[in-house]
Amino acid sequence: MPDDVMAGASRPAFRSFADYCEMFRDEDRARFILLLSHYRSGSHLFKDMLKTLDGISCEGEVFHRFDGVDIPRSFAEFRRTCPEVDQEIDDLEKVIRAFFGFLLDGMPRNARLVLDVKYVDAYRFGVPDQASVPMPRLLELLAEWQMPLLHLKRNSIFHLAVSHQVLLQTGEWAKTPEGNQVTDDRAHLEHRPEIVFLHPADVLQEARAAFALQRQFDSYLSGYSGPVIPAFYEDIAGLRAQRTLARVATALGIYLDPQGKLDVKLQRQGSAERVGNITEIFDYFQENAPELLTSDI
Repeated sequence: MPDDVMAGASRPAFRSFADYCEMFRDEDRARFILLLSHYRSGSHLFKDMLKTLDGISCEGEVFHRFDGVDIPRSFAEFRRTCPEVDQEIDDLEKVIRAFFGFLLDGMPRNARLVLDVKYVDAYRFGVPDQASVPMPRLLELLAEWQMPLLHLKRNSIFHLAVSHQVLLQTGEWAKTPEGNQVTDDRAHLEHRPEIVFLHPADVLQEARAAFALQRQFDSYLSGYSGPVIPAFYEDIAGLRAQRTLARVATALGIYLDPQGKLDVKLQRQGSAERVGNITEIFDYFQENAPELLTSDI
């Protein structure tokens, strides 16, 4: 399980929904940064980089539903802490203000918080009605608040789909600098194979869905009124990592020592190297969906 999900500031034993609403002030909007991405796009690696910036803390996938798993500092924990949330759920702004107050509880006043939100979780509070709401309600609200949004994408949809299929079979979601695999504790697998063999049709189906979803969110964000800062997995996992971090820091108004050395705990996963039939899958894409091999989105 990602360590940024488990980490969190200490908090009092009990606060009410109203307490958390009062804790979040209008000026606190500037303390939040939204990191939006598809799964398997390098968000954990990117957060590892962002945490090297002065005054930046990172949360896990706070709006995600992890079945049967207790995730501290998440919306699920907030609902358990404050049962009144369900009574207020129709007033999304009030609920999000209280949730953000919950996240800020016990944090230093000068800290800024990066929230990891996957595309699918942006729909948690409703699918947009194209006739009236041009984007998911959560994004619409955060746009009204002018919240900075880091849009992390992966140019290679082919590798995104392969990476997720490998995760499903191995339960391993990241790799340390020493080359050790970080295991997803939610995946109760009796056997974690070193080499996996994937069904090309399954990978293609996932790639097509991921491509469509990424395009959909590009469309949503064309109407996002807050600052949108793009970043790409291929940059943060490669030689342009330091340059990308410097660009993001500048856009966020954060000083970055130009002589500083980037020190992160994770590294590129290299999922394709774990696939025994990667050439077969590549050839299948070339025959059936070559655009997903060459897409630059």
